Amino acid sequence: VIAVLCYVVPAIGLGSHLPGVCVILNAVLLTLLVIMASLGKRMVEMYERRAYAQVAAERTMRAEAEFKLSQCQESTASTTPPTSEQGKDDMSSIAGISLPETLHSACLPCPAIHECRREEILEMFVNSGSHDKLPGHEVPQAIDTYAAALELMCDHALGGALVCIADAEAFQQVFAAGDQDSGGGQPCTRSSDQGYMTASLRGIHITDPRFREAFREFTRHTSNDCWPSDHPDESARGRPKDGAFLLSRTGYRVQCSAKLLGLAPVARWANVGTKHEAALACAWAVPGSVVFVRSESGTLHLVAKQQDKLHIYHLSDGA
Repeated sequence: VIAVLCYVVPAIGLGSHLPGVCVILNAVLLTLLVIMASLGKRMVEMYERRAYAQVAAERTMRAEAEFKLSQCQESTASTTPPTSEQGKDDMSSIAGISLPETLHSACLPCPAIHECRREEILEMFVNSGSHDKLPGHEVPQAIDTYAAALELMCDHALGGALVCIADAEAFQQVFAAGDQDSGGGQPCTRSSDQGYMTASLRGIHITDPRFREAFREFTRHTSNDCWPSDHPDESARGRPKDGAFLLSRTGYRVQCSAKLLGLAPVARWANVGTKHEAALACAWAVPGSVVFVRSESGTLHLVAKQQDKLHIYHLSDGA
């Protein structure tokens, strides 16, 4: 309409030195430009509305978290008598010294922790289909995969390691959404070594000696936790030896040396580091998963979600 009113009508009414075909072609081009400008404006408005909704959701979550934290602080303050440190804080305030507020830890539930031996874990794998000890083994190869992972962590790992076993579809369900650059802090994975270990173990089963040897070298501690600069495989040289192994229950890798990003903390596990916290979050978020986590000192744990509660099994003879 704008093209017709602003160009075609004056061109016809007042005359133009251009042929009629050129006038019509120019009108069509002008119409297309107007349509494209309108669509661009509409897309910008849609993006602004999505951004506003995302900010509002984040502010709501932050307000809820602050409210829960204040409740925890009030309940703690009502049961904790004043200490000498609190008296010092009061004196500092009186003296006019401004001290920063203490950042309190999140109030999270504690998982159930069990002591067990390696043979008992193997028995739970075999009987996982008949009771609720561990996720079931609908996949026939799952028991062999669990047992091979246990052997891998107990007998071949030379340092800290994190291995998560689940259906490949379950990993896609949890982590694929965050790989689409959709924003919003969705969980996702990022390769620590630009895909080197994932490519190296493609099509190699967990029971294959090549898998065990690669895993053994991956967990071998070095001064900088990277592959040596004189490694026979040039594509490995200098790359970090860090991250989790995500395996399907059929025994093949889904992703290796993966950083697990965006998983929310769900439980409090005292006296452990970030690798063990990631194991808790992964076991909770990935349906039907079984997670093995080994510390640098050789302590081995198995983590699994059972009936909406996390269970940790400490292998007393694991390493």
